[in-house]
Amino acid sequence: MARGRTDKLHIRRFEEERSLTIHIITDASASMKFEKKWDYASMLSVGFAYLTMRENEKFQFSTFSENVQSFKPQRGRSHLAHMIDEMNNMKVDGESQFLKAIKQIKRTIGSRSLVIIISDFLYPIEEIETGLSLIEKNDVKAVMLLDKKEYDLNFRGEYKLKDSESRSILRTFISPRLGIQYKSRLDEHIGKVKKICTDTHSDFSLITTDKPIFDAFFEVLKDRRLG
Repeated sequence: MARGRTDKLHIRRFEEERSLTIHIITDASASMKFEKKWDYASMLSVGFAYLTMRENEKFQFSTFSENVQSFKPQRGRSHLAHMIDEMNNMKVDGESQFLKAIKQIKRTIGSRSLVIIISDFLYPIEEIETGLSLIEKNDVKAVMLLDKKEYDLNFRGEYKLKDSESRSILRTFISPRLGIQYKSRLDEHIGKVKKICTDTHSDFSLITTDKPIFDAFFEVLKDRRLG
């Protein structure tokens, strides 16, 4: 009798260790509206959810800008369909509040979770460092998503630049020199984000919107069997 109870305990413990909740956290702030970023982020989010569904694992989908919107972790096609419907009707707007979002979502993250964060990570380094350190005990994959035009700044001449989050407008002339300075500062920021990921044991991927979507999935999940 005691042996039977022990066997059940071992089976239950095995099932608990095997069960994994996937958290898909997607930036829905105004900066994600630039060119193709939001469409690409949506495809990534839905793709990761689909792969999770195929493995019959639970996934929780969350978006953040100034506030966080989270959906209860569930399995199955109906949950995926609900996620797609929400993303199709999502209002992509507001300023990124990454640290606030991570603090809130952290309360829903269990002891064994894969956390996939899809964002342009174009906010203060201090927020990124503190936020990722709060969840570093999990398997975290930080996906830095940039539009190809945004990454290269491959255009020249006079432009009116509008900050999509603060809505401020700057009239400027984009010269080759300014382009070089911009790329240098962007590369410096990317390097800092990558170092923070290394320090917090998070996997870092830099994805631009010209990369084929299946290549992006492979790059992000190259060290994990999912799907």
